[in-house]
This record gives sequence, structure tokens and C-alpha cells, in this order.
Amino acid sequence: MKELQIKYQVPRKVAQAWINSDQILPLLDGLDEVAEEARSKCVHAMNIYHEHRLQEAEGAPVVVCCRSQEYLSQPTRVALQQAVSIQPLTDEQIARYFQSTKGQLEELQRALRHDSKLYELAQHPLMLNIFTLAYQNAKAEDLPTAETPEALQGRVFASYVERVLTRRGLSKRFSQKQTLRWLTFLAEEMQQHNQTVFYLEQMQPDWLRGWQRRLLYRPSVVVDVGLIYGLFYGLVAGLTTAALLFALQKP
Repeated sequence: MKELQIKYQVPRKVAQAWINSDQILPLLDGLDEVAEEARSKCVHAMNIYHEHRLQEAEGAPVVVCCRSQEYLSQPTRVALQQAVSIQPLTDEQIARYFQSTKGQLEELQRALRHDSKLYELAQHPLMLNIFTLAYQNAKAEDLPTAETPEALQGRVFASYVERVLTRRGLSKRFSQKQTLRWLTFLAEEMQQHNQTVFYLEQMQPDWLRGWQRRLLYRPSVVVDVGLIYGLFYGLVAGLTTAALLFALQKP
């Protein structure tokens, strides 16, 4: 219920009606992103839910997504009927994809032929999509090179972020360096708090670094709330007074 309201802005009554009529198909994505010490409890809870649904209705549809290595390391398996493993893209699929780009990724395609580490990254659909956005119409000197796959992936993501910021245009208030610094801060805090989707209302005081900022957080919230309530009640009082005066002036 809460997830439908916060993430998808579904009204409470509509969400409750969907749940009561079994129109919700839970897609539990990112089991590997749950804190390691809590994964077993998550699997146990999913199995209880699955068993309960089986007792009440046929099928009990649930979809769970997780990286293979993290899932196989769990002592308990999810009690589902089928499992699908996403395999790396084949050489034929990658070649067919490059043919569909109409020459916009020629330098990238040439680099993949001579760099096995780069080609290995391109076998993952997500990375191939990132390659497309980061190196469209790129020159040979723009393509990444590195000794390790981790460093290579880091260079790819850096090029991708730079290209996205350039395409969207730089903010007049913040420089690219400031934007990257705050995005890095948010990414680190979300990872530390096991969050994959950012919502402003879910930020907590412990995200702020340094006791000075945390000390300022509470007065800032009080001031903001006070301003909001002050404006609201001031507006209501003003309208009430105006209505009263108008009524007194009537013959």
C-alpha cells in the first residue's frame, strides 16, 4: 500500500481496491541490493507470502529478481516454480545491434574488436546501452582504455555521465563539478542506506556529514514547517476576516 502511494502516486482507495481484488503482481527487484545480513529474512518472508497465496488462490504470482552469485550464496532458496537466467549477448546479437545504429558507433565497434575487456562489458545489455549513449559519433581517442575491467567500467561511466550532463545542458546555478559532487554524495548515501530510488522525503538527518550540519537540520525543519503553517493559517485568517467584513457591509 505505502509503496503504491509513494513510488507510483496511486490513491489509497484505488490501491486498496487493487489489493483486495488480487490485481497486484509483486515484482520484487534487487534482492542482491538488500543488506547481506537481511537477505535470508527476506527470502523467508517471501516464502511465507508465497505459501499463504497458494492456500488462498491458484498461481500466487510473484517475480523475484537477483544477481546469480548473490542468490546462489543464500542458504535458502525462494520457493518459486520457475527460474530464468539472463545470459550475455552473443556475437551475432551484438553485430546485429551495431548494424542498426547506421554507422554512428563505428569507432566503438572497431575498439571492441581489439579490446577483449571492452567487448566483455558490451556483452551486458545495460552496458551496451550505456556505450551507445556515451560514445555515439565518438572519435578513436575518446574511447576508454584501462588495465582492469573495474577501471575500464569506471571510465565508461565517467564518459556516460559527462555526455548526459552535456546533452541536458549545464545548470546556470551549479557547475558540472558541483553537480557531480552532489550526485556522488547521494549515490554513496543511497548505497549505505540500501536505497535504489531517490525520494527527497526519505532523506534523514544522518545523511548530513558533520555535526554542524546535523545541528542546523532541526531548526531548519522547524522554521520551514513554521513558515508553511504560518502562511496557511495567515491565508485562512485573511480570507475569513475579508468574508466577515463583506458580510457586515451588506445591508
